[in-house]
Amino acid sequence: MLNAGIRHDFQYATAGYQSETAIAGMWLFLATEVLFFGGLILAWIYSRHWNAPGFDAGAQHSALWAGTLNTAILLSSSLTYAIGIVHIRVGHTRGLIRCCAATLALGLAFLALKFGVEWHDDFVHRS
Repeated sequence: MLNAGIRHDFQYATAGYQSETAIAGMWLFLATEVLFFGGLILAWIYSRHWNAPGFDAGAQHSALWAGTLNTAILLSSSLTYAIGIVHIRVGHTRGLIRCCAATLALGLAFLALKFGVEWHDDFVHRS
């Protein structure tokens, strides 16, 4: 048995069963994500196809630079979070704290750009 020496939690009969359960749980999670986001994407495609002028009009009022910058900020914050996980695994507390601080700073930058620029422009131009 491959997992004979590995400790398992009390609710599992063997470590192999625990591993199989974890893998099945991850596949179930991925399947629900595909169903959820697949439905959202199909709804967007349907709406975009049947109301193209509305989407074109909305795109003219969007700040492309702000959306691009916010996307870069979100991707960077995901990266710093993932690097923080690596620091946890190797036991580098200081690196973890730095990654948490960077993730927090990027999250605040995202909110500042979203509220301070994008939404502010929306409210100013609508009144």
